[in-house]
Amino acid sequence: MTDLFGCPPSDDYIDPLIEPFVRVLQKNGIETFESCQGTEGHCFKYPTIRFRGNAGTGYQVVGIALALGWPVTCLQRTWQVADCALVEGGDWLVEFRSFATEGAWANTDVSGLLSSCSG
Repeated sequence: MTDLFGCPPSDDYIDPLIEPFVRVLQKNGIETFESCQGTEGHCFKYPTIRFRGNAGTGYQVVGIALALGWPVTCLQRTWQVADCALVEGGDWLVEFRSFATEGAWANTDVSGLLSSCSG
């Protein structure tokens, strides 16, 4: 069973290929709220992590990702508009190259980082 976007309905579910990367960001204090490994039949075409934060949080995430050799391709910040007004603070999205075309990064071992990160 999936939601309208083809994703599993559980709030706790994280796609297995993206989960280690989500956990590294969470251990570094990043409030993630949506992610997708970006394979066929998933919500996003490419591996994607969405997160909340202030104006500097996106740069912090990209800094972490690049320092760990993750293939970042896009950083976006979006705001919802309701009744002709911006709805509270912008959310961030970071996108990566496909796991399928970037085999080396799909095999990245981040398990040691999970225990050594602050948070």
